Amino acid sequence: MAARRPKKSRNGRKRIRDRRLLETLRQVLKLPPVRDFIAQLEEVNRTGRPPTYPPDVMLAVAVAKVLFKATCWTDALELVRENSDLRRACSITSQSKVPSQDACYRFTRKLRETKALDECDRALVGLVAGKTDDFGNIVAIDATDIEAYSNQCRDPVSDPDARVGMRHNGNGDEMEFYFGYKLHLMVDAEQQIPIEWKLTPANANDGRQALPLFKAAKKGRNWLKPKFGLMDRGYDYVNICRDLEDKHKCHPIIPLRDMRQDETGLLDKKGRPHCQNGPWIWKGTDYKNRRTKSVCPYKQDQRVHRESGCGGRGKGRRCWLSWKQDPRKHKLIPQGTRKFSRVYSKRTSVDREFSLLKDSFLLSKHRVRGLERVAVHVNLCLLVRLATFALNLSLPHERR
Repeated sequence: MAARRPKKSRNGRKRIRDRRLLETLRQVLKLPPVRDFIAQLEEVNRTGRPPTYPPDVMLAVAVAKVLFKATCWTDALELVRENSDLRRACSITSQSKVPSQDACYRFTRKLRETKALDECDRALVGLVAGKTDDFGNIVAIDATDIEAYSNQCRDPVSDPDARVGMRHNGNGDEMEFYFGYKLHLMVDAEQQIPIEWKLTPANANDGRQALPLFKAAKKGRNWLKPKFGLMDRGYDYVNICRDLEDKHKCHPIIPLRDMRQDETGLLDKKGRPHCQNGPWIWKGTDYKNRRTKSVCPYKQDQRVHRESGCGGRGKGRRCWLSWKQDPRKHKLIPQGTRKFSRVYSKRTSVDREFSLLKDSFLLSKHRVRGLERVAVHVNLCLLVRLATFALNLSLPHERR
């Protein structure tokens, strides 16, 4: 949804070529969660005097800022001032009625104080979930970098909330340092839709944010019952695997770290039971007793088989691994199986969602400083993202 350059007409006013963006802007403002959000802002705006700029106009300018990829309020207001079609879409009658830059800053401060923007985003997630079948059965969690609009070498630093973190530089497994923040996101792995998110400084550990995301995502959402939780090796912790199975009834699909080898020698690097004859074959899971069954592929005489070191008498060809012994290593869906690989392949949906937010919804381009201000920018980007997805759905059913 890339914005094109406006075309100049004969009367000196610029017109936008892509009419779909204008129609999208009008339809976003008509969604029920957005209308409720505007009503909440109107209640806050009642100070005894008539407001200079109505909340619906300010929100329309903020949505236009994301849709037309304006990095700052100055560029967004100039775009609205020069385009008559965009002014009509924002319910602005003339150029003199275009909000000022100070009014936009006051509007963002109101968003930080009221916290109504978070409720609007959660309502949009519920709207999308009501129009989608099997929403939230498979969820994926990951984090991405958001650079700060500040120079870390300056003393004092203009953004005191930002920290130094590490990220992949795109050349294999090489890492590099950056100064800024980190967005932790939970998405529906099948529909590629954000469910819950959290913004932290760049030095925050990814593994400590997974369980709070699950807890926040299920708060007030009885219909959200994920069956599989997809994460990369950075989330390979015992407490994550244990709490997902016990508290959230969700099977963790997390690869084991190669640096953590099994001391007993029972598991190989991929977490599979093995012997000198090779990795054993997974023969199913007993979900009632929470254990998995593995069979050795060695098919010769049992006496010779027992002497090869695969187990004692009567246990040479099979073995049961209980989940309670080690929730991280003995998962109910073992690593190295086809089912594990098939489900884990859907984890790339969160990476695609990060690319979409950064390229089409202005996530990585901002001109604000501070954790709260950057969080408002992220929430506005997610509001437009969820609203545009809801407009493309046609099913009228809505969950409650």
